[in-house]
Amino acid sequence: TDESDWKTFVGYQEEFIVDVPAGFSLVDYNKEVEDSLKSYRANANGQTFAVWTSKDKETSYFSIFSSYIQNNNAQGVNSLIDSFKSSVYNFADSDGISHKIAFVETDSRFFIFHTFGSSANKEKFARFFDSIKIKKTFSQPNRSTITSSTSKKTENKPTTVKNEEKSRGQGAGQGSGSGNG
Repeated sequence: TDESDWKTFVGYQEEFIVDVPAGFSLVDYNKEVEDSLKSYRANANGQTFAVWTSKDKETSYFSIFSSYIQNNNAQGVNSLIDSFKSSVYNFADSDGISHKIAFVETDSRFFIFHTFGSSANKEKFARFFDSIKIKKTFSQPNRSTITSSTSKKTENKPTTVKNEEKSRGQGAGQGSGSGNG
């Protein structure tokens, strides 16, 4: 592909935006499972561009990528991608294939961006990574959950109280009034 073949791609449900060679598409997504892992890929002149998105690190391919990175003795650097903290790894594997992998975690999404191919086209890797934009709506915590100090998510179930009724609040803490303890 030449420069004119690059397009701006918007992820399914607008999770992210990135410049990619023509032909980038959603290749794996189970629409029957709410918020299932999604993967996108494109190949152009021996270069592969890929993105995986999931609701969190545990449901992603993070452990598989981490093992691959460790097996290749790659060292990462902390960076910002579209203002989000990320870990970025640049390395050549044992077959001489160049890789650039970034892990980006927002409050409600986990992204893996990966390019690989010959080292001769690192400017295409850079173009891909420099163009990444993550939709700000995915950087906000899910309002239906709260995070405790142990990082486990629990449902925040609001209680409705009629004016003539009094309700006792549940949970630790201090408070007064009708059910706010």
